[in-house]
Amino acid sequence: GRALPARHNPDTIPERLFVTSAFSDEALRALAADYGARFTAPDSLAPGGLIDQAWAARGLLPKRLAVLACSPEQTAEALAAHAAGLKHPAIVTAESRLRDAPTLFAYSGNGAQYAGMCRLALRHDGAYREMFARIDREFTQAAGWSLEERLHAPSLKTDLAEVTVAQALLFADQAAQTAALRARGLVADAVIGHSGGEIAAAWACGALDLADAVKLVVNRSRVIAPLAGQGGMPALQTSASNAELLLAEFSATCPPDTPRHAIALAAVNSPRSVTLVGPSGTLDSFARWVKRQHRLGCVLLSVNYPYHSVMQDPFEAELISALAGLNPKRAQIPFFSATRGAAVEGVALDSHYWWQNMRQPVRFEEAVKAAFTQGYRAFIEIGPQPVLANYLADSIGDDMASASVTHTLAKSDPDTSNPLARATARAVLNGCRLAEGALFAAPSAPRVALPHYPWQNTPLQVTDSPMLRRALGLDAAYHPLLGAQVTTQPAVWSRELDDRMLPTLADHKVGREVLLPATAFAEMAFAAAAHAAGTDTVEIFDLDISAPLVLSVAKGVEMQTVVDVENGQIRIMSRPRLSEDSFRNHMRARFSVLAAPTLPPAVPAPAPITPAEDEGRGVYVMGALSGLRYG
Repeated sequence: GRALPARHNPDTIPERLFVTSAFSDEALRALAADYGARFTAPDSLAPGGLIDQAWAARGLLPKRLAVLACSPEQTAEALAAHAAGLKHPAIVTAESRLRDAPTLFAYSGNGAQYAGMCRLALRHDGAYREMFARIDREFTQAAGWSLEERLHAPSLKTDLAEVTVAQALLFADQAAQTAALRARGLVADAVIGHSGGEIAAAWACGALDLADAVKLVVNRSRVIAPLAGQGGMPALQTSASNAELLLAEFSATCPPDTPRHAIALAAVNSPRSVTLVGPSGTLDSFARWVKRQHRLGCVLLSVNYPYHSVMQDPFEAELISALAGLNPKRAQIPFFSATRGAAVEGVALDSHYWWQNMRQPVRFEEAVKAAFTQGYRAFIEIGPQPVLANYLADSIGDDMASASVTHTLAKSDPDTSNPLARATARAVLNGCRLAEGALFAAPSAPRVALPHYPWQNTPLQVTDSPMLRRALGLDAAYHPLLGAQVTTQPAVWSRELDDRMLPTLADHKVGREVLLPATAFAEMAFAAAAHAAGTDTVEIFDLDISAPLVLSVAKGVEMQTVVDVENGQIRIMSRPRLSEDSFRNHMRARFSVLAAPTLPPAVPAPAPITPAEDEGRGVYVMGALSGLRYG
């Protein structure tokens, strides 16, 4: 299960998080101005006050804003800046429709690191600093050198080209971020990793303890170190299947002495992005060829190791032997494996798994889709800068409307604020699940008067037209039972109806249910056939009511009448109003056009009845005894 953090501690997390939202940018700026004027009292940030009451009493609308609130004055200043359309380092914005969604942490692999990473988080965040120091002690003992010393070394930019340095700092940063986010109430419901990022994911889900994770990082990077400079990795913007075809086509153009499978798939990142691996010279030739022949961009990454390639095969036994003492445990939360493209049990993450992780192509797209299928909707990338966001969004594809993708740290984070606080704010605004009570306290007295929603009233003028009048039921063809014609289908009518829209129908009750009378079905069938045929000389026959149409349901119904002019058939169907359910058939009938109008029989009208002959009241009484309550 999820390990819940302690409640908010102002000594370790000094800033508070104020959140507001709206349906539009204009309304959000108006709300920012209104709230800004309310952060005037010295106790504006007090637990239970304005911040917590706004969080508890207001919905989370799509356009969202958060303030890293360190003082009332700074909060008011930040809100005033946003209201004026200006940027402010304490402001974070996002757009999402999620709230408290199942959250997956996605750990990036090689390529996310850069010179200067970790420093801002170390300077600003106590929980990050504490965890980083703990990891540094483990690394110093296992590798014989200090992460923090290397992090501040003048040669860091050059050192990051070494796999032993890059992978160590990347893991330490991701693990420290995870601990810092947990301290703020942001805890993963599941994890995934890309290539080397799977190590941090395995630690985060509890499958590996810290000592085993550090041992894995040290040995994984040590084993591949001899391959420095022997290969590279470019990103190609196409699908995996097309990439295979392109590689086969390119291979046919290469000289005979070119090694077979010189270039291979190293990672399937998304439906339209792959990473290749191969010798640097051959990759340069392929990049020029694919751009010239197919107009596809193939960008060489700043990676000088042939990860996930046949060049690693000689090191299989060495890595498995070095990791023989690894002790994987049962994961506390699901671990979605980009090595196997599916969820994997924590105990399966043994030495053989980690060899596959280093050697086999990364199946990131499959793993993301597996996580989405199992209900994870909020994805947050854990790393020094975002590199997975597009892969995540592309893998989710058309379902992104019901998901969100965000990240933790970035090169662009402002120096003046805590980057982990900003990351938490982004996560909250994107709908990630937050531990109850971690950032927001229960509202308490005195009650604060919150702003009303600033509606952006916009006058709309609709030009009159035959199509509009038909849709609104204002033309002569509108029928009170059939409704309006569906403009895209001339022989289809649609009508919303319940027992209150036409009160006359409310008297047609069977038991407690109001049903559409058979005479109404007949009237609708005749009216639709006459309109479709263009004449009143039609005859309805073979009318069959297959199911009653209940009008006294809570939502009401949407009725649809369909005429098949060519075959002389009529159907009346319904479904619950405002639903996407399939329509249910209630009536079928046939019709034909008569050669001449049918004249009524020449029979004189009956004479008026006397009161003694009026037996109508008896009919009502007998009907009520049978459960037919006709009003």
